Amino acid sequence: MFKTAVASMFSVALLAACSTHNEGGKLDASLAARGINRPGFNGSLLPSGSFNLTPKYGITYVDMILIAGAVALVYQVVDPAAPAWDILEKRLPDRRVQYSLRMQLIHNGGEGEAREVLARRATELAREEGMTGYQIKSYTESIDSRLFLPRRTAEAEVVMQLAEPVKNVPEARPPLAAM
Repeated sequence: MFKTAVASMFSVALLAACSTHNEGGKLDASLAARGINRPGFNGSLLPSGSFNLTPKYGITYVDMILIAGAVALVYQVVDPAAPAWDILEKRLPDRRVQYSLRMQLIHNGGEGEAREVLARRATELAREEGMTGYQIKSYTESIDSRLFLPRRTAEAEVVMQLAEPVKNVPEARPPLAAM
Protein backbone atom coordinates (compact mmCIF):
# COMPACT_ATOMS: atom_id res chain seq x y z
CA MET A 1 0.00 0.00 0.00
CA PHE A 2 2.72 2.45 1.01
CA LYS A 3 4.90 1.55 -1.98
CA THR A 4 1.94 2.10 -4.29
CA ALA A 5 1.25 5.54 -2.80
CA VAL A 6 4.90 6.59 -3.12
CA ALA A 7 5.10 5.28 -6.69
CA SER A 8 1.92 7.11 -7.69
CA MET A 9 3.12 10.40 -6.15
CA PHE A 10 6.46 10.04 -7.97
CA SER A 11 4.64 9.31 -11.24
CA VAL A 12 2.44 12.39 -10.82
CA ALA A 13 5.51 14.52 -10.16
CA LEU A 14 7.22 13.16 -13.29
CA LEU A 15 4.13 13.72 -15.42
CA ALA A 16 3.83 17.27 -14.13
CA ALA A 17 7.46 17.92 -15.06
CA CYS A 18 7.06 16.39 -18.52
CA SER A 19 4.06 18.49 -19.52
CA THR A 20 4.70 21.07 -22.20
CA HIS A 21 4.56 24.64 -21.08
CA ASN A 22 2.83 26.96 -23.49
CA GLU A 23 2.93 30.30 -21.71
CA GLY A 24 0.88 32.90 -23.53
CA GLY A 25 -0.67 30.31 -25.89
CA LYS A 26 -4.29 29.45 -26.62
CA LEU A 27 -4.53 27.01 -23.71
CA ASP A 28 -3.34 29.59 -21.18
CA ALA A 29 -5.74 32.20 -22.56
CA SER A 30 -8.62 29.73 -22.38
CA LEU A 31 -7.77 28.75 -18.80
CA ALA A 32 -7.27 32.37 -17.73
CA ALA A 33 -10.70 33.27 -19.12
CA ARG A 34 -12.18 30.68 -16.74
CA GLY A 35 -10.19 31.98 -13.77
CA ILE A 36 -7.66 29.10 -13.68
CA ASN A 37 -3.95 29.92 -13.50
CA ARG A 38 -1.73 27.28 -15.03
CA PRO A 39 1.28 26.38 -12.90
CA GLY A 40 4.58 27.68 -14.18
CA PHE A 41 7.55 25.43 -14.92
CA ASN A 42 10.46 26.09 -12.60
CA GLY A 43 12.93 23.56 -14.04
CA SER A 44 12.35 20.94 -11.31
CA LEU A 45 10.22 17.84 -11.18
CA LEU A 46 7.63 19.62 -9.04
CA PRO A 47 5.41 22.28 -10.59
CA SER A 48 5.39 25.83 -9.29
CA GLY A 49 2.19 27.71 -8.63
CA SER A 50 -0.67 27.26 -6.22
CA PHE A 51 -4.24 26.08 -5.96
CA ASN A 52 -6.54 28.76 -4.61
CA LEU A 53 -8.94 27.38 -2.05
CA THR A 54 -10.47 30.79 -1.36
CA PRO A 55 -9.74 34.18 -2.91
CA LYS A 56 -7.32 34.97 -0.06
CA TYR A 57 -5.87 31.50 0.63
CA GLY A 58 -4.07 29.07 -1.63
CA ILE A 59 -1.79 26.08 -1.26
CA THR A 60 1.21 25.43 -3.50
CA TYR A 61 1.36 22.28 -5.60
CA VAL A 62 4.60 21.29 -3.91
CA ASP A 63 2.94 21.52 -0.49
CA MET A 64 0.01 19.42 -1.75
CA ILE A 65 2.40 16.66 -2.81
CA LEU A 66 4.28 16.85 0.50
CA ILE A 67 1.04 16.71 2.51
CA ALA A 68 -0.15 13.70 0.48
CA GLY A 69 3.17 11.96 1.16
CA ALA A 70 2.95 12.70 4.88
CA VAL A 71 -0.63 11.39 5.03
CA ALA A 72 0.40 8.19 3.21
CA LEU A 73 3.31 7.69 5.63
CA VAL A 74 1.15 8.28 8.71
CA TYR A 75 -1.52 5.89 7.39
CA GLN A 76 1.11 3.20 6.81
CA VAL A 77 2.32 3.49 10.41
CA VAL A 78 -1.03 3.97 12.16
CA ASP A 79 -3.34 1.86 9.95
CA PRO A 80 -5.85 0.52 12.50
CA ALA A 81 -7.03 -2.24 10.16
CA ALA A 82 -3.56 -3.73 9.66
CA PRO A 83 -2.95 -7.00 11.51
CA ALA A 84 -0.39 -6.74 14.29
CA TRP A 85 0.81 -10.36 13.96
CA ASP A 86 2.20 -12.45 11.11
CA ILE A 87 1.19 -16.12 11.42
CA LEU A 88 3.15 -18.99 9.92
CA GLU A 89 1.22 -22.26 10.03
CA LYS A 90 2.93 -25.62 9.46
CA ARG A 91 0.77 -28.75 9.34
CA LEU A 92 2.45 -31.85 10.72
CA PRO A 93 1.38 -35.52 10.69
CA ASP A 94 -1.08 -36.85 13.29
CA ARG A 95 -3.36 -33.78 13.14
CA ARG A 96 -0.68 -31.55 14.69
CA VAL A 97 -0.16 -27.95 13.62
CA GLN A 98 2.81 -25.79 14.51
CA TYR A 99 2.26 -22.02 14.69
CA SER A 100 4.90 -19.32 14.63
CA LEU A 101 3.67 -15.78 15.29
CA ARG A 102 5.76 -12.63 14.82
CA MET A 103 4.64 -9.13 15.61
CA GLN A 104 4.93 -6.51 12.89
CA LEU A 105 7.89 -4.13 13.12
CA ILE A 106 5.64 -1.08 13.06
CA HIS A 107 2.37 -1.65 14.86
CA ASN A 108 -0.32 0.18 16.75
CA GLY A 109 -0.97 -1.93 19.85
CA GLY A 110 -1.65 -5.64 20.08
CA GLU A 111 1.34 -6.57 22.26
CA GLY A 112 -0.60 -8.95 24.52
CA GLU A 113 -2.91 -10.62 22.06
CA ALA A 114 -0.74 -13.43 20.63
CA ARG A 115 -2.70 -16.14 22.44
CA GLU A 116 -6.03 -14.74 21.18
CA VAL A 117 -4.71 -14.59 17.61
CA LEU A 118 -3.56 -18.21 17.94
CA ALA A 119 -6.94 -19.30 19.33
CA ARG A 120 -8.81 -17.55 16.50
CA ARG A 121 -6.66 -19.18 13.81
CA ALA A 122 -6.80 -22.64 15.42
CA THR A 123 -10.60 -22.42 15.75
CA GLU A 124 -10.88 -21.38 12.11
CA LEU A 125 -8.65 -24.25 10.97
CA ALA A 126 -10.59 -26.78 13.06
CA ARG A 127 -13.84 -25.58 11.49
CA GLU A 128 -12.34 -25.78 7.97
CA GLU A 129 -11.07 -29.32 8.54
CA GLY A 130 -14.30 -30.58 10.12
CA MET A 131 -12.74 -31.14 13.56
CA THR A 132 -14.54 -30.61 16.85
CA GLY A 133 -11.84 -28.44 18.36
CA TYR A 134 -8.17 -28.23 19.25
CA GLN A 135 -5.84 -28.66 22.19
CA ILE A 136 -2.75 -26.53 22.76
CA LYS A 137 0.15 -28.87 23.60
CA SER A 138 2.85 -26.20 24.00
CA TYR A 139 2.94 -22.42 23.92
CA THR A 140 5.83 -19.99 24.46
CA GLU A 141 6.22 -16.24 24.04
CA SER A 142 9.48 -14.37 23.74
CA ILE A 143 11.13 -11.27 22.34
CA ASP A 144 13.43 -11.57 19.33
CA SER A 145 16.23 -9.28 20.55
CA ARG A 146 17.76 -7.57 17.57
CA LEU A 147 19.96 -4.51 17.60
CA PHE A 148 17.18 -2.38 16.07
CA LEU A 149 13.45 -2.93 16.41
CA PRO A 150 13.06 -6.08 18.54
CA ARG A 151 9.92 -8.15 17.89
CA ARG A 152 7.59 -10.17 20.05
CA THR A 153 7.24 -13.78 18.96
CA ALA A 154 5.13 -16.75 19.97
CA GLU A 155 5.46 -20.46 19.18
CA ALA A 156 2.75 -23.07 19.67
CA GLU A 157 1.93 -26.67 18.85
CA VAL A 158 -1.73 -27.52 18.52
CA VAL A 159 -3.44 -30.90 18.09
CA MET A 160 -6.73 -30.94 16.20
CA GLN A 161 -9.41 -33.12 17.82
CA LEU A 162 -11.58 -35.47 15.81
CA ALA A 163 -15.26 -35.87 16.44
CA GLU A 164 -15.73 -38.92 18.65
CA PRO A 165 -18.52 -41.34 17.76
CA VAL A 166 -21.31 -41.38 20.31
CA LYS A 167 -21.44 -44.72 22.18
CA ASN A 168 -24.23 -46.39 24.16
CA VAL A 169 -26.99 -44.07 23.13
CA PRO A 170 -30.40 -45.56 23.99
CA GLU A 171 -32.82 -45.86 21.14
CA ALA A 172 -35.50 -43.27 20.98
CA ARG A 173 -38.87 -44.24 22.47
CA PRO A 174 -41.83 -44.45 20.20
CA PRO A 175 -44.14 -41.45 20.45
CA LEU A 176 -47.01 -41.63 22.90
CA ALA A 177 -50.33 -42.58 21.40
CA ALA A 178 -52.67 -39.72 20.94
CA MET A 179 -55.69 -39.78 23.24
